[in-house]
Amino acid sequence: MQYAVLGAGGVGGLLGAMLARKGHSATRLVRPESLDRHPTRLTVESVLLGDFEVNVELAATLNSPVDVVLLAVKAYDLDASLSAVSPRALGSGVILPLLNGIDHIAKLRQVYGPERVIAGRAEMESERVAPGRIRHRQSLLRIGVAARPDGPSLAAAIVRELGEAGAETHLWEDEGAMLWGKLNVVAPVALTTAATGWTLGKVRDKPDWGERLASCIRQVYETAKATGVEGLDLPRTMDWIMNKLPDGFRSSMQKDLERGSPIELDAIGKSVLRAAGLKAVHVPQIEELVAMVEKRATNLGGR
Repeated sequence: MQYAVLGAGGVGGLLGAMLARKGHSATRLVRPESLDRHPTRLTVESVLLGDFEVNVELAATLNSPVDVVLLAVKAYDLDASLSAVSPRALGSGVILPLLNGIDHIAKLRQVYGPERVIAGRAEMESERVAPGRIRHRQSLLRIGVAARPDGPSLAAAIVRELGEAGAETHLWEDEGAMLWGKLNVVAPVALTTAATGWTLGKVRDKPDWGERLASCIRQVYETAKATGVEGLDLPRTMDWIMNKLPDGFRSSMQKDLERGSPIELDAIGKSVLRAAGLKAVHVPQIEELVAMVEKRATNLGGR
């Protein structure tokens, strides 16, 4: 299939390079004002895929039909980025968003139509460390794709091709479980590490902060259940965060905050607060952590 990748950061760059290496057309869509700063040749350093270089086409807007647009921008850039892919240009293609959070799915379906948006999720630690240079630091590289109500064939084809390109892939029958399952990991880890500036291991080692982390995991889970999501595995999520993730793990929100860059607090933390408020779920640790991250962002000059 033919792909376009909207988003020139670590996730979008890595996916575009993986697909191009396998012979797929995978145009990267970047902002017009930064087009001349992005080289067409990407250099990837990956502990899982090895080191390689590959040419990936660049464009500012989608000008020719593709089968799939992989949407890999930061959540706060979503609105501005959509000008690169008009509904008319998308045509019969589909958007596969890989953003953090849950609220973007409804927004995208309003813009492109329900039949043109397939929910997805990405789990990886990949960064653009310089123009044209992508560093994939850990072996974690998972892509989830939700089957569509009208049949799983296109979603299954995307899963197959991304799997052949090197990702661990999964076709989800339950879209809500897929999205909330990721948020159940991302929100507790991002909020605690961004609030403290510590690695995840240090958060876990401090008894009071370890309890905050565990409480946050439970509160995201309870919020998801209240919204009608079934199939989440709380013991498994708790074990993954408290015991399996590396001690040195630092969340992308934490790193963005310390760089003075915008952070995805609305998509990751406040989305849980909004859902909890609608269902009257008590989430005091999440409220506390969101406030702490906002205060630290102000002190560090972030947004």
